[in-house]
Amino acid sequence: MIVQIKKWGNSLAVRIPAKALSISGLGEGSWLEVNSLKGEILLKESKPKMKYTLEQMFDGYDENSFEPSQEDREWMNDGPVGGEKI
Repeated sequence: MIVQIKKWGNSLAVRIPAKALSISGLGEGSWLEVNSLKGEILLKESKPKMKYTLEQMFDGYDENSFEPSQEDREWMNDGPVGGEKI
């Protein structure tokens, strides 16, 4: 497929044909990593690296809903087995 680089606002853009998107499995809202080489621009699907606060990660977590396994309970009740300082 051949497409042309065109002006889009203050930037340049390329429209990706629907067939290319269909084959790639990408679509509107997909994140792409852009790599530039001499005479080439390579686009590769990328997942954005989300940064969460500790509060966001535990939002909705009910501390009373956690039930440790028998193995976990035994481990938590075990004493030191080496040179640990407690």
